[in-house]
Amino acid sequence: MALHAKARPPKIDETVKHAAWATPEVCILVDGALIKDPAHRFPSAEVMMQALDDAFYSIDHL
Repeated sequence: MALHAKARPPKIDETVKHAAWATPEVCILVDGALIKDPAHRFPSAEVMMQALDDAFYSIDHL
């Protein structure tokens, strides 16, 4: 439980190599959402929503 509470989760780009959906924008979104310290997370829902939009539009869609 201590690791879950304090350890940084692995970054997506370190875990998933060469995945087309793992764009820098997706990594920013996921990494930002998983930050343990609330003071360092997205400062507002609007900022996170912009990161979500950026991530969505950064992926080549079929």
